[in-house]
Amino acid sequence: MKNILWVQTKTETGFDAILKNGETGNQADYDEMRQLKKTTPWEQLTPEPYNVKKHENMFFVQGYLEDVDYLSSKLPFEFLCYSVSFNELFDNLKTVLARLNYSLNENDVNRTISRLKNSNVSVKGTCLNMDFAVSFFEKLITFCKKHPVVSFIVAVLFALLAKKIFQGNN
Repeated sequence: MKNILWVQTKTETGFDAILKNGETGNQADYDEMRQLKKTTPWEQLTPEPYNVKKHENMFFVQGYLEDVDYLSSKLPFEFLCYSVSFNELFDNLKTVLARLNYSLNENDVNRTISRLKNSNVSVKGTCLNMDFAVSFFEKLITFCKKHPVVSFIVAVLFALLAKKIFQGNN
């Protein structure tokens, strides 16, 4: 399974749309997605404009389409996908939605991707990105300049810890 999409029906009496790997799916495919959603320890990446959760290289996206139902309410969707990048994730979602003639709000897609890229999460797993590390060290240097006594104490403790680590069990 590469991906599963569920979209609520537009009509009062119609059936929800379920696609598995871009092809017409069925209730068993939807049940598979729901089971994975319930049993997977997801990491919340961004709650809006599209709710994106991640586990290893599997993503779960929830949100609303630009398309509306018979009550003029935006249609909800759920999408489970294996992906190697945030751009690929949304490209896959847009491709699958296009098969149903549905669309996402492009501004919301761009905002979500921007939030994901600026987070401290990588597709391969949670990690610190370089911007975060640089920001951390800049804040640490600023703190040290403002609090030299605390900085000296922390430096001495760090030196003692480093000495202990490098000496080993001796």
